[in-house]
Amino acid sequence: MDFVNEDIRPFAGNYVLIQGLDATAFIAHMRCGSIRVTKGQSVKTGEIIGEVGNSGFSLVPHIHFQLMNGNDPLKNKIIPFKVRQFEQWNGTSWKLIINGFIEKGMVIRNTD
Repeated sequence: MDFVNEDIRPFAGNYVLIQGLDATAFIAHMRCGSIRVTKGQSVKTGEIIGEVGNSGFSLVPHIHFQLMNGNDPLKNKIIPFKVRQFEQWNGTSWKLIINGFIEKGMVIRNTD
C-alpha cells in the first residue's frame, strides 16, 4: 500500500491505495475513521479494508474504485477490469452481470 504525495483528500476523502503486481487499486470516499489497514500492510482478497462512506467530494455514500498503472490517481492511466458478478441498474430493474466490465456512470450493487 502506498499513498501519493499530493493531498487529494478534499476530493477523494478517506482513501486507500493497494499496490498489486501489475496495477494499483484506488478506493476512495470511505467512511471517516473506518479504514482498517495501515501503510505497508499486505491485504488479501475478501479482507475488510474500510467501510462505505461519504467523505471528500461526494454527494451520497458510495465507494469509488479504480485500477491504475501507477500510484497517482490524478496522473496515472485507468485500467479496465472485469468483475466476477454484480447487478446493474438499467433504469427500471436490476440485471445480473457475470464477468463484466464496470464502466463510468454505471449504477451497480454487490450480489453477495
